[in-house]
Amino acid sequence: MIQSKSKTKKYFLKLFFLALIIVLIRGIIFSWGSWVSSPLVSIDYNTHAFIIKESYKRLEKDSAFRKDVFPLLGAILLFEGITENLTGSGPDAILNSVSSDHYYNPKTKEGDAPKQTSFFFSQLKDSIENKWTQVLPGKSAAYLAHYIADMSVPFHILGLSTQGQDTENFINSITDAKGRVLLNEKIQGNNAPFLGNNWSKELQKWGEAHKEHSKYVNWFDPWYYDDWSSALSTHIDWERTVNHVSSASPNEYSPVYISLLKKKNPNGSQEIIKGMTKERAHFTRNN
Repeated sequence: MIQSKSKTKKYFLKLFFLALIIVLIRGIIFSWGSWVSSPLVSIDYNTHAFIIKESYKRLEKDSAFRKDVFPLLGAILLFEGITENLTGSGPDAILNSVSSDHYYNPKTKEGDAPKQTSFFFSQLKDSIENKWTQVLPGKSAAYLAHYIADMSVPFHILGLSTQGQDTENFINSITDAKGRVLLNEKIQGNNAPFLGNNWSKELQKWGEAHKEHSKYVNWFDPWYYDDWSSALSTHIDWERTVNHVSSASPNEYSPVYISLLKKKNPNGSQEIIKGMTKERAHFTRNN
């Protein structure tokens, strides 16, 4: 039986996310950096782009995939990656997103990554069904893939929201009477070397960034501020240590997505994508 175009579109949208999660779960990928090559840096650190390319290759092998409907790979890659000065069209570029968009702490249930994946899934679906140009579908696919991939980074499932507080109030709210910033296991994880660590210096650096970009710096990730420059921080250094190798099988789809799909969430596909994002954060936290 020939499926309608609407059903076909919905089907290959699902396949895109399944292919994406194949790479995240089955692939041997050690970090998800966004840095791209430049005249001064010959190494390509853009693991987000690598994940997109691997997912797309697997998607193309599925009989339901249609290039005349789904955004082209090049259109998606236009919206991924940043340069050394944090500019670019990807979500990691300064001013293109707020910090909390890239985080979800499953222990505190703070962070907006699930909301962002749900939003860009909906935007991708609508833009394809309404036959918009490649620009919006490409951006939607890139941002959606980026935020899901962030949930596989250990630093992106830790930390805490500033909850709209100004710089001084937030600093005071997590600083004790002795001037120490002692974060509990829910916030900093259970990594033994960091237990009992005083994060006051990191918080001070966060405060400097918050004063400069208060609208965008709305999450405290201490590992992003543990060096004189964020480019040298533990967080970014981890993301630069890239091994672009994938062992994913094109015939295996995400068991998490399959499970959520079977539950037939009454709120539709957006809630399924949101649930998958949270489940990925839980997986990273527990492993």
